[in-house]
Amino acid sequence: GRTAPGSSHRSCTPVARSWAAERGCHARAENRLPSARLERQMASARRGMPASGAGAAPDATLAGEITTLKADLDRRQAAYIRKEREYRSRIELLERELSRARESDPSEGDVDSHRVKLRQIHGTIMRNIEQVQDQTARILQEQERDLLRAFRARLFDVQTELEKANARAMSGAQEWVDRCKRLEKELEWARETADRLDRHNTALSRENGQLRTQFKSQEDDREYLVRQLVAAKKDNARLRQDLAAAQQGVFESRARAEEAEARLAEVVAGPGAEARGGARGASADTGAAGGTGGGWSL
Repeated sequence: GRTAPGSSHRSCTPVARSWAAERGCHARAENRLPSARLERQMASARRGMPASGAGAAPDATLAGEITTLKADLDRRQAAYIRKEREYRSRIELLERELSRARESDPSEGDVDSHRVKLRQIHGTIMRNIEQVQDQTARILQEQERDLLRAFRARLFDVQTELEKANARAMSGAQEWVDRCKRLEKELEWARETADRLDRHNTALSRENGQLRTQFKSQEDDREYLVRQLVAAKKDNARLRQDLAAAQQGVFESRARAEEAEARLAEVVAGPGAEARGGARGASADTGAAGGTGGGWSL
């Protein structure tokens, strides 16, 4: 009766040690998981990236790729944890079978042989678990290296694109600076031209005012001369009328004088000396009148 409990106690000790060793292996495997180290490297890489407004789109693309890589890593870790839980469930199942076998109180030889078999199975399982853990850790390390390699390559591409974008931005800024300088020179030339044209326009406006004043003065002189010409024409017409009237008077005086001379000749041709004497006196008077008419003619 004491052998079974003692043997049971002795058989449980390797299982406990194996379970402790298994937990230590799990802890070592979890310590080998690359998530924390990968996240630290990604964070340091993001901090090392230059901040620029032109690199916002490549940075968003890189953040999307990092999110995809982290999701893939989380998925692989979940698969690893699921396999670990399956192994633990299998170990617990084997331990329960071992407990049921102990409770059946078999003979000492059967217990020892069964214990040896269980230890062999348990050792095989633990070796398989260690192999799987080593393979998983190696695969995760390889995947970590691949992810880091892809991340560094993508980071290099993004940095190259950022440098090119910054170079284009700088070249574009230099072009804008040159264009601004050229436009400033053109503006200065336009201002000088406008000032010169303004001064010329002012001089022409002043000259135009002088010419308008001169033209108005000439117009006033022309109107005065026209009025003088009209007055002179009126005076000339009046004088012509006066001359025509004077000439008409002279013609009439000559006609009367000729008529008087004719009558005088008739009187002279008649009888009587007194008549001749009177004719001479009349002739003398007529001669005096003729001299006066000649003066009017002149």
